[in-house]
Amino acid sequence: MADFVSLTTSLDGWFDKPLSKLPKGLRERVVEAFWPNLWDVVSPEQRQYRALHWDYDHDPATLNERQRAWDLLVEKQDIERQIRELELMAATSPLEIESKTRQTANLHRQLERLQVTETIDSTVARYRDARKQEAGRNTSAKSIGPDTETAVADIHFLTAREMLKERLGATPQEIAMWVYTKSNRGEALPAYLGHVLTDNRAKLAVDTRLTQATGTTEREAAIDMLAALPGEGRKTVGADKNYDTKDFVAACCALNVTPHVAQNTYYYDTKIGKRATRESRIDARTTGHAGYGLSQTIRKMIETLFGDGKQHGTTIRQVKLRGLSKVSDVFTLSMLAVNLRRLPRLFAASLGMAGAGIPEVPSLSG
Repeated sequence: MADFVSLTTSLDGWFDKPLSKLPKGLRERVVEAFWPNLWDVVSPEQRQYRALHWDYDHDPATLNERQRAWDLLVEKQDIERQIRELELMAATSPLEIESKTRQTANLHRQLERLQVTETIDSTVARYRDARKQEAGRNTSAKSIGPDTETAVADIHFLTAREMLKERLGATPQEIAMWVYTKSNRGEALPAYLGHVLTDNRAKLAVDTRLTQATGTTEREAAIDMLAALPGEGRKTVGADKNYDTKDFVAACCALNVTPHVAQNTYYYDTKIGKRATRESRIDARTTGHAGYGLSQTIRKMIETLFGDGKQHGTTIRQVKLRGLSKVSDVFTLSMLAVNLRRLPRLFAASLGMAGAGIPEVPSLSG
């Protein structure tokens, strides 16, 4: 393959000259590279800009970059096609409408990521061209190379984090309270957290809370709901291993509530390389009790309330209101609707139990 000869370098010192003054070999290259535009009808700056673009399109060093731009274009057009097809798709039932909305939103997020990538690439290219013009010599992409960090530093990324900073003047701590992710690999989305306290026997919601999505809000809401329960007799509360903390167990004991939480024990490596064990905050006196196993089995039924709330009544899958107080009302009404749907069967079961002479002893799970 023949060596690449930069047109910008060959024209150095000739950009302000008419075509007739150029050497014959260089004149032929200019006519071929500038077609259909004419050399004599454009300014010297436009000539240099066109020469830079010709170098970019023909330099082997930019082959991968050009292929990347083409792949991004193809992917972008494919996503836009999928969005158009979804918009034309008929959706009649609520589930179909919700599925269509979610798929469209996901495709729009993918499209935004591609647009950000294109912005980065174009900014890097502009920065490289500017350096070439300042250098006034052969500055192919391979010989100088773009200062990517400097170029990207000038790009304004329209992410949710930046939008929150710009519109609300929020601090990083405040932003952390507004976004939530279910796992380390999941995306962080603006969200609230809904908390429910249920009765073990009846499987009904007895109290609700809605909070910001902080790392400790689940335990704080649970303590708040347990403290609001009537009666001074001893109660039990079942919960997952996220509640197996010193502060939560101590707070439950202070409220005369026995914490039947799942034990959160695991091995980990310390900073000095030693193997250590994370101990549970509840002991064998609790785990050895027959009621502990029963609470751990029944506590999982609390997830059915959230499933019913997303499917029936005031949906909590995607709320239509904004603001903690308004969304809290929606969440409470949703749990109320779930209770109303369960009451007919509960009344029928209660009558059957009363006829058989079986007493009802309620306990709590949260």
